[in-house]
Amino acid sequence: MQGSFHQAHRLGQISLHHPRWALVIVALVTALSIFGISTLKFDDGVATAFRSKDDIYRLYNENKERFTPSENDQAILFHSSGFDEPENLERVRNFALEISLIDGVEDVFSIFSLRTDTGDGSFDPALPVDLSELGTGLTEALKDLQSHPLERGQFLSEDLKSTLVLYHQNFDRDGLEASRLILSEVQEAAQMVVEGSDVTFEVTGLASIRQILIDSLLGDLMRLNLIGMTLGFLIALVALRSVVLAFLTSVPSNIALFWSLGSMGLSGIAVDTLTNVIPVLILVLSLADSLHLTFELRRNLGKTSEKKAISDTLQKIAPACVLTSITTAIAFSTLLISQSELVRNLGLAGLMSVLVAVVAVLLVHPLVFLLALKLNIVPKAAPKERVPLSSYFDGMHLVRFGTRHAKTITYLSIIVLFLAIAGHSINKSNYSFITLVHKTQPEVLTLRQIEETLAPTMSIDLPIEITAGRPFAPQVLQEIQTVQAAIETALPDNPVFSISLLAQWIAPDSLGLDREAIVTDIFEQLSETTQKRLLNSDRNVALMRVQVADHGATGTKQRIAEIKDAYGALVFEHIRILEPTGLLPMSAIVGSNMIRHLNISFLLAVIFSGILIAVWFGHWRYGFFCIAPNVLPIAMVGGWLFLMGWPLEMPSAVALTIAFGIAVDDTIHVLNRLKLDAPIENGYDKALVEKAFQDVSPVLVTTTAVLGFGTLGSQWSSTPAIAYFGALTIAIFILALFAVLTVLPAWLEVFGNVRKQHEISK
Repeated sequence: MQGSFHQAHRLGQISLHHPRWALVIVALVTALSIFGISTLKFDDGVATAFRSKDDIYRLYNENKERFTPSENDQAILFHSSGFDEPENLERVRNFALEISLIDGVEDVFSIFSLRTDTGDGSFDPALPVDLSELGTGLTEALKDLQSHPLERGQFLSEDLKSTLVLYHQNFDRDGLEASRLILSEVQEAAQMVVEGSDVTFEVTGLASIRQILIDSLLGDLMRLNLIGMTLGFLIALVALRSVVLAFLTSVPSNIALFWSLGSMGLSGIAVDTLTNVIPVLILVLSLADSLHLTFELRRNLGKTSEKKAISDTLQKIAPACVLTSITTAIAFSTLLISQSELVRNLGLAGLMSVLVAVVAVLLVHPLVFLLALKLNIVPKAAPKERVPLSSYFDGMHLVRFGTRHAKTITYLSIIVLFLAIAGHSINKSNYSFITLVHKTQPEVLTLRQIEETLAPTMSIDLPIEITAGRPFAPQVLQEIQTVQAAIETALPDNPVFSISLLAQWIAPDSLGLDREAIVTDIFEQLSETTQKRLLNSDRNVALMRVQVADHGATGTKQRIAEIKDAYGALVFEHIRILEPTGLLPMSAIVGSNMIRHLNISFLLAVIFSGILIAVWFGHWRYGFFCIAPNVLPIAMVGGWLFLMGWPLEMPSAVALTIAFGIAVDDTIHVLNRLKLDAPIENGYDKALVEKAFQDVSPVLVTTTAVLGFGTLGSQWSSTPAIAYFGALTIAIFILALFAVLTVLPAWLEVFGNVRKQHEISK
């Protein structure tokens, strides 16, 4: 098995011995990849992030089928010097009427939707058609509206300077592109009605936030990869001190980028808030492999023929490149166990792209350099004046420091490792879809402003099964009212809506059958989507909607616990309260479960990578020395998150798993050199180990710079999740370099001596 693994260099031999065929293959695959890139789809991931077999997700889907989901509401917030001015208020009414005529808008709610009882069984608009009829009484009329049982702080601020218009649009059915068109028409209508006045408006809601994500993904794909390619080339230029060598070294990684993007497009994997990091990772990983090949080729050129130099380079370096790719692929493949379709897509895209990329590098690198050597544009040997800049920081002082203080560093690293793992393991998890966009985005600021000045627009939904009687029967309404009163007592700042509240408004005084008939008749006059905000079509499940703000999974879970405690001791004969659901509860619970599964993925990545490395090199100690020091930087970052009070979120949980698969690459290249020059299984030889580090450490410094600076482009991402992911992976890359240059030599000194000492004692 070990021998078959080490035949990996034969892939590069195709380019060496059949360059024309290799060139044709590369050209055809690149053309196919360009076509695949043209078919790439972009997905914000909100719909797929939580798609799973969890009971809470099943209940959420059932709830969406039964009721009109609040997350499909879009909000337009108007501001003025005062809406007690008839002209300002009239503009808002015209807007509400205008958007109600837009195709796709199903319901529009505002202060003009409120009705008052005329006393004869009919309900008239709370505000007259001609606002001038009220004269100076408009201010008083608006103050009266604020006490309307169905207003509850939703539509008009206390200072009368802000008012809200909500519209419902089923973008689950119509799609995000239809939502984009509708939103554009809504914004155009708002702009028209506010022209020539001091009235301004802002738009927010899940639909507009999702569209921000889609637009940012497209921009990020081009911007981040361009930054990554530029920074990668500059690092290669600084390291190799040659424009030609830097360019030739960059070509394979750029081809790998095209191939990986093309494979995503052809396989139908969308670019989303997680898979958007794949192209940048592939770019820097393949450039790191390409640099390893170039450094070794520079050593060999001038010592033998051109083809022999390339062949020897492939024979020495290609197996390590393949192994590093496989360990990274293992890290991605462990994500396939996630219950989230979003995470599984990341795992599949990463697994496929990593394998495609290593094939690209091993085919293209020897082909590019063979052609360049034939054209005589590559120096046969690197002159002394072109010593790589990395030689000025080759890392050997860290290696020698680790060897000199081997026991101290070894025991200290073990202590830090266990403490960091302990902190990471008890860290809380958190999720909020709002964190997917920058908190400075106008839509997010508007959402927070609505929550502060009016009422939250998101909700925790409480389905109530009617087990006996009709929905508007007095006994049923009374029990629902009892639940609502309990929740309002527990959460006084959160508006609660139910059929009981509606019945109290329609017929507050009557408690008999007449009330049931009146309420039923009025209810049937409402639109279907409005009815389904409170009662399902079969009339056997009512909905109590508690409006809350989205401040992350922890806050949502706390609200759910408070709601459950409010009615937990109550006993009912006609109703049964089901589990709280809705987008916020579902995302809070399923998101936390997903993050726990990602921790399991990390553990599996460690175990499987260790086994593979041991098998690859033919001895268990290679697996031990490769895995142990590389768990340390991951655990340290996880422990740091805990110490800083930063909960585990989706980007951080994914980063820890993926970064491990990448961070272990440095150690693999060290062990590959040790296997060639100073096999661990033959006993520890300090001089040979130091020689191995001398050969490989300058390249490790350079490739870490490539990984770090290449990933640095993520900090220009318009998606906070990608920027956060990038920051964590950069930290792990740097820590991993110090670990492999300091901790690994120390562990080799302490644990690599065991066999030798045992033989001496015999």
